[in-house]
Amino acid sequence: DNGGDRELYDGQYSWQTGFTTVGLELPLGKLARLLVEGADGRTGMGPRQPGGAQVELRFRTGYALLTLGGERWRVSVRAEAFENRDRDGTAEPDQESGRAFTLAAFWSPTSRLRLGAEYLELRARREAAAFSGADPDTDARRGLLELRLTF
Repeated sequence: DNGGDRELYDGQYSWQTGFTTVGLELPLGKLARLLVEGADGRTGMGPRQPGGAQVELRFRTGYALLTLGGERWRVSVRAEAFENRDRDGTAEPDQESGRAFTLAAFWSPTSRLRLGAEYLELRARREAAAFSGADPDTDARRGLLELRLTF
């Protein structure tokens, strides 16, 4: 619990958020590990008054990550999902849900050089975007190449 009190301060609301999270890391031999984590919680801001300016959400998120590799190389696959459920009853729909997939590979040929590549694909829907005239599908893809030099 972050201790937020939902009141207005200099034109900004304080968010009150509380959640529970659980995770597990499981070694699968010398070079592999499976990590799983999930969270369930609630968040809100603004005074709890019918018809008042407020946001009240229930959220859930989780991922599973499989990683293979040693000291100089690593390949990881991650799948995740999330959901925000609107609980305030106001006109603007605050729900959002989606899932993502990530594939990443890194190689360090020397202690000062790391090469990497990552691909991320996100499939998500945000109803509030349609409420304001935008596309509610917030899908995205990203590819990233990395060259990291350490001094």
